[in-house]
Amino acid sequence: MAKKKKKVSTAKRKAWMSGVQTAALAGGRFIARLLPIVILSALIFFGFTRVRDALYADSALDVRQIQITPAGFLPPALKKELDKRWLGTNIFSADVHKVSSFLIRDPAILKADTVKKFPSTLNVQITPRVPFARVSFAKGGQAAIISEDGVILDLLDPKSEFNGPALDAFESEWKTPVKGKWQAPQGL
Repeated sequence: MAKKKKKVSTAKRKAWMSGVQTAALAGGRFIARLLPIVILSALIFFGFTRVRDALYADSALDVRQIQITPAGFLPPALKKELDKRWLGTNIFSADVHKVSSFLIRDPAILKADTVKKFPSTLNVQITPRVPFARVSFAKGGQAAIISEDGVILDLLDPKSEFNGPALDAFESEWKTPVKGKWQAPQGL
């Protein structure tokens, strides 16, 4: 025997259709409100990238000068390497933290603060390590100049003079000092 289909009343059908139409209208209103925002966001994004690309391509914004303060502090080899790495790069792509990190690898530099000066200059303010004492690591052996924070700034001949305190570190495990290394204070 065939099952009888339940008849859905016309009123229920109309109510169901009304609900579907209401949902469609609400969805349409949402899309109508969202669409201008999406289009505006896309225009802003693409406009921004075009402006950014134009700024990065502008040779007038290439780094042409690196000013070091105090003037003449950097050794010529380090200045040459600094110029080689950053002169000619776009000032927007020059990472000031990388410039500073590059410079503080030199043991004579305690701190390097780099700022961009538009349109084409990097200003670097260097805080040098101050020589503190002459340290001898073995009798008649290698001597070194250390800073207050214990970094070996330079190696000296055992008989060379230094105008400052002279320390003996014969008890230290380091018999041969290495320039740029930190010397632990024990044994000094």
